[in-house]
Amino acid sequence: MRVLHVNTELGWRGGERQTLLTLQGLTSRGVETALAAQLGGRLAEVAESLGIEVFPLKMRGGADPLAAFKLARVARRFGANALHLQTAHAASLALLARVFGLKARLVASRRVDFPITRAWKYNRMDIIAAISGKIRDVLVEGGVEAKRIRIVPSGVPTDVRIPPNLEALRRELAEYAPIVIGTVGHLADHKGHRVLLDALPGIITREPSLRLVIVGDGELRGALERQASDLGIADHVLFAGFREDALDLIWAFDLFVLPSLLEGLCTTLFDVMLRGVPIVGSDTGGIPEALDNGRYGALVPPGDPRALADRVLAILRDDAAKKAMTDGAAEWVRERYSVDAMVDSTVGLYREVLG
Repeated sequence: MRVLHVNTELGWRGGERQTLLTLQGLTSRGVETALAAQLGGRLAEVAESLGIEVFPLKMRGGADPLAAFKLARVARRFGANALHLQTAHAASLALLARVFGLKARLVASRRVDFPITRAWKYNRMDIIAAISGKIRDVLVEGGVEAKRIRIVPSGVPTDVRIPPNLEALRRELAEYAPIVIGTVGHLADHKGHRVLLDALPGIITREPSLRLVIVGDGELRGALERQASDLGIADHVLFAGFREDALDLIWAFDLFVLPSLLEGLCTTLFDVMLRGVPIVGSDTGGIPEALDNGRYGALVPPGDPRALADRVLAILRDDAAKKAMTDGAAEWVRERYSVDAMVDSTVGLYREVLG
């Protein structure tokens, strides 16, 4: 089988990491793969540096006829008998590429639990890989045929080691604060950073020697910095920006907080569990599924700053609760959410589609 992966994102987020991990895993299993990625994008750059065959394309959304024409040409050149469409725009482009002679079968990954507005697009895919049961439910509720959907959870590398510079990282993040809570993610509205900042005054009133570290960048950074200033908590918040060593920084957290309003699954939770850090997350989307319904992390109602503050304080002060949620968490991830499990399931999809 020859599979061309298509990712239309210019930046680097969880979906791009998953695309790269999938490509690497498939290559190690002897599947012939290549990547059509955004010209000048981070994914194309990283994939090329790792020896993956990359076809850089300028793609202006899902309704770009020139990009669709070029995608059809790239698929023919590569000899693809399947396209794995890693973004919603990629799925749209592939359908448009049919006009230009694209014959390959279509596999689409769906990673977000936003409501479906174009069910017809997904009903023209040969198969859809939803990364969580919640996303499958959202697809079906939006009119997508259930017979087309398979659940293929995202995966993460499970071989983790404490970074040798952990003490230096801790000093960098904490300065003189004895308690550090942190979150990692793109600074977008659905990630709930506003809620976390609204919760912070109630936290530092009772734990004044605490610092919040927000790792990641995005369109909301300026607004979030202003919010922290307006709330009078700027001295307690570090906006660390995008960090290549984001996974190393997790080791320095006393607690990881995921305040999302919408969330398909969030593989960062698996990275956190592998590092033995306790979690407080929103009870929404695929988060309960990832945390085994609260067994490996405390769940709070999304969008509720007071409930979030109360639960963060409760977990920070309860060593028994922290131990209970971290015991067995790494094994849970290794059994269900490893890269190997994800890639094995993905190969199964291709075999099903290609016969």
